[in-house]
Amino acid sequence: MVTGPLHALADSLRSSLTGSAPDAGHPVVAAAFGAGSTVAPVDVGSGLWAVLRTAAVGGHRVLCVHNVTDVARSFAPHVLDGATPLFLSGETSTTEAADGLRCELRPHGFVWLGTRSPGEDKR
Repeated sequence: MVTGPLHALADSLRSSLTGSAPDAGHPVVAAAFGAGSTVAPVDVGSGLWAVLRTAAVGGHRVLCVHNVTDVARSFAPHVLDGATPLFLSGETSTTEAADGLRCELRPHGFVWLGTRSPGEDKR
């Protein structure tokens, strides 16, 4: 049985595609993984495998990014269209760069970042 970072990476990859989100109780996750939601592959950089899940109604989105390499990789979450990312799952370190937020993933790491609907209360 595989354990550790590779097991967690495999679980995250599977969940991001099948819609069996580990934190389905979170309103952003529930919406982006709910009935009628869409999932599309997105390019966030070399060595990174990512999908963007979008709710059928309300504008909730979840960006699931997976580092499938043996070295740290970084990306800018531009596909979230400038929205302030909401950390949902995984592990990342962030820095502010000239072109905006940069997220770094350790080897075989992953992160799920969400967005709220426009105008939604930030509780």
